[in-house]
Amino acid sequence: MRELTAKGEGRRRRSPERRELTPEERVEAAVSMTNVVTQLCIDSIREREPWLTEEQLIAKARARFMFGRERGRRA
Repeated sequence: MRELTAKGEGRRRRSPERRELTPEERVEAAVSMTNVVTQLCIDSIREREPWLTEEQLIAKARARFMFGRERGRRA
């Protein structure tokens, strides 16, 4: 839901039942999301190149995270 500010701009309003996350909960959520993305990346590489060793797979995943999808494919 949006409410208008004094300048007429839209601003997201929190629903009353929604609470702020504690710093620990935010870190936990970030780690969880990172783990999911990492697993998706590894699964994607493994699906295209099933012959890679674990070491090669990790190197390719690192390259993709550091340099993006296009440059990571060349690793």
